[in-house]
Amino acid sequence: MHEQKPSICCETGLDEAFLVGTRAELAAFSQSILDAVNAKGPSEEYFGVNVTAVAGSLTEVMAEVVLDGVLVVESTRDRQQLMNRVLENNGDSPIDWDGRARQIGRRQQDAG
Repeated sequence: MHEQKPSICCETGLDEAFLVGTRAELAAFSQSILDAVNAKGPSEEYFGVNVTAVAGSLTEVMAEVVLDGVLVVESTRDRQQLMNRVLENNGDSPIDWDGRARQIGRRQQDAG
């Protein structure tokens, strides 16, 4: 029998996506994330960053975006480093995290 899982679908905007599912599907999805966060298992290296990983399809495989796992890192810097290494591995440019933070700070100052 096919296991029911939530789906991630893209919206028209470049930075928009939605997680869609029944209450039961979303509860199971949320529990899998909590299990990853609370895992006591050994860490492994992923693109040179130590992570605790939970693998296995967490979303519907026929969706626009398929979430194959959860990687738990120790710090924001580790998250940024891992994201950039994955981007570079896929042929994309890394994110300038420090420049982005300054840009967001300027926007908040201008708005306030």
